[in-house]
Amino acid sequence: MKKLLKKMFYVDSPEKGAFLGIVLFLFGSWLIGTFIVLSVSGNMMMYNAVTGKFTPEGICLLTAPSAAVVLFILYFLFQQIHFWRCFRWNECSSSCKKWLVASLLLWLAALSCGRYCLFLVQKYGSSDFCFSYIKAGGAALPSFAALFLLLLLASVLSSAKFFSTAGRFPYREIFTLPVKILAAAVILVYAGMISASLIIQKKCEAQKTALGKHFKRPLTVEALIKATLKNEKGSDAFWKKINELYQKDKNRETHFCLAEFTPSQLASWRKRFESSKIFPELDRMISNPLHSHPRKIEKYNLTAVLLPDLSQIRYMARVQVWHCRFAAEKGDRSAAMAALKRMDHLSAYLAKQPFLISTLVKSAIDSYKIRAIEILLGARILNKDDLLALKQQSRMIRKHLETAESDILWSEALAGLDYIEGAVHSVNWSGIKIVPLEKFHFLLPQLWLITESNRLSLMHLYCNAKKFHDVPMASAEMSCTVFNHLAQSLVPAFLRAGNRFLQRDLEQQAIEFFIDQELYRLEHGKFPDKLPLPIDPFSKKPMQYIHGRVTVKKEVYEKGNREFTISARQLKSPSKGEFSVTVTIPISDRKTAR
Repeated sequence: MKKLLKKMFYVDSPEKGAFLGIVLFLFGSWLIGTFIVLSVSGNMMMYNAVTGKFTPEGICLLTAPSAAVVLFILYFLFQQIHFWRCFRWNECSSSCKKWLVASLLLWLAALSCGRYCLFLVQKYGSSDFCFSYIKAGGAALPSFAALFLLLLLASVLSSAKFFSTAGRFPYREIFTLPVKILAAAVILVYAGMISASLIIQKKCEAQKTALGKHFKRPLTVEALIKATLKNEKGSDAFWKKINELYQKDKNRETHFCLAEFTPSQLASWRKRFESSKIFPELDRMISNPLHSHPRKIEKYNLTAVLLPDLSQIRYMARVQVWHCRFAAEKGDRSAAMAALKRMDHLSAYLAKQPFLISTLVKSAIDSYKIRAIEILLGARILNKDDLLALKQQSRMIRKHLETAESDILWSEALAGLDYIEGAVHSVNWSGIKIVPLEKFHFLLPQLWLITESNRLSLMHLYCNAKKFHDVPMASAEMSCTVFNHLAQSLVPAFLRAGNRFLQRDLEQQAIEFFIDQELYRLEHGKFPDKLPLPIDPFSKKPMQYIHGRVTVKKEVYEKGNREFTISARQLKSPSKGEFSVTVTIPISDRKTAR
């Protein structure tokens, strides 16, 4: 054993040992880094979300590579110290000294280049994972990364020449059997990751075609471009004007519309609206069905093209909630119904769009409308016909949620694919221009392999899901198979989509419950003693009905909520956290509907 260890640590000479230490430190660390990225990235293997602790497997996956890196560093230091202890500067030839200077200069150049690469990552990289995307300002990063690798290789070869000259033996003898084995291992791992990425990429294209057949729609951006050709005759001037008004007014913080206000605060907001020239013009423009929007759809850029328009639509919906609040205060039934009609025009526009995010934004518009109906039911300004029409609309929305699952699921699947492919190629999810990840494919084949695996796992997940609420059940399997380093950055929250739509359905049921209460009150002069309560789909228990003092959380600030205690009728689901649904109707002093 002593003889074996001596042979391992001393090799044949201090010069060969020193060079082996350099090679082992560089290549071995690269191999271990690859292992960490590909093996440790599975969060389910490392971390137990229930207990909040690392699993034994996760601890081993973390400590084993770390221990190996420490061992490499110690071995490298030992070999370098052993070499310099035997080195005699006065006995060195001039050629040996030249190679020493050349190797040192190359090492310094490589370190400087590597430092600049880190600077670009820090300045232009995303905060969640440095290579999930690099903003366009870091466009030089791939070139500097390639230069760093070339300088590193040159410095290693120059060091080899120095050690061979210092040891007075032929250059080829510096490449001992351990060095050759390690270099071969690195090349095989590198080639294996490139080959695996190419194979998975081909499978992704085949699965994409199969997924399109599964949903009976072609699942490509090109198909959506063809679907938008009919929009080319749309009113570009209309949408330019909408955007102009939105840009002028977006700092008014209309998201405050969901908050509770004192009479003086509400009067201040009403004055702000009534003195504005922008809000009346917005209302006039969306009082009729919205014009179609001519768009130029770029490959891998679909999400970024749509996001600005959809933000405007959500903004216009929030403005209509404000109008309903002011109409409720004045008892102005016609103004309230006009605001609801304008929200219907927004929903109708989104329903006709073939784009991937439209369905999700339409769901947000429906949620804003529920908030508006809460206010109007509390004010008791709607008559019987209004209530029956709202109830019919609610049932149509619920029917759509039940029968259009495949369309919604298809939109979500395309959203996920567009999200990944867009982030890989040209833009991140918010539309920021980025350095395409494909430029790093041959520099960082680990990330290429991770990305292609994400795409394939995503398509497998949707091919196996028959209904929307099957997706969350499949997510546990996905968590074990997807490389989660990039999953957080490249894949949207589609796994929760099924739960979101179940919550929307429950909200609609709750609104129908309160509409039935109000219809009964209009006919009999009092609320019914008992009505069937909606069943919470998550807990399978009926919602809790409260009539009296309740605590509500309403959005007041963009990043926070504030609690209020008010007199109200409230339906609250027994589920907690993100699955909770609460619909609250404030109790008004108004006695009759107008």
